[in-house]
Amino acid sequence: VAAAAPSSAAARQPVHTPLSSVLALLRAGKLRDAVRLASVHARALGTRGLNAILDAVAKHHGSADEVTAAAERVFALLSPPDLASYSIMITMHGRRGRPHAARRVFDGMQAVEPNEFCYSALLTAYGRAGMVDQALTLYRERPRRLMQQPAILNTMVRVLANSGRYDDALQVFDAYTDVADAPLDVFTV
Repeated sequence: VAAAAPSSAAARQPVHTPLSSVLALLRAGKLRDAVRLASVHARALGTRGLNAILDAVAKHHGSADEVTAAAERVFALLSPPDLASYSIMITMHGRRGRPHAARRVFDGMQAVEPNEFCYSALLTAYGRAGMVDQALTLYRERPRRLMQQPAILNTMVRVLANSGRYDDALQVFDAYTDVADAPLDVFTV
């Protein structure tokens, strides 16, 4: 007996995956339900799926405390978190005016070294909070392997310029151009 062909209506039904279901809940504003479903399907979602959810949660329009708690629950599901996971969390805390929480995430990075995006996210968090001296200290103490990263330079100059510290911004830029081989066409403020 031959199997009946699916009706055209059935063929048009969307395929629901754990990721699409979680993202649909987030779009509907159901943050708590989305995180609960993500925790049920964490293994199937894997690091990439959980990072997509973490990013969507971090950008959610809910209250700062609610979004932070939800993002921390998703972050805890990652075993282990990767560079993208850490960068998302540092950026989220910075956008929500929590530079100390961003620094705790940065300092808690295990098994991975912060890259230029993690450094830039923390520099931005400090800048948004008016903690320009802390940003400058972090910039000056970054590892040698990140000395010539234009993304970090751009962020530091922007933090200094936005705070009105134009002489410091120029000094950072001049010091960079003295040692870097990077093209200056990547520089933006």
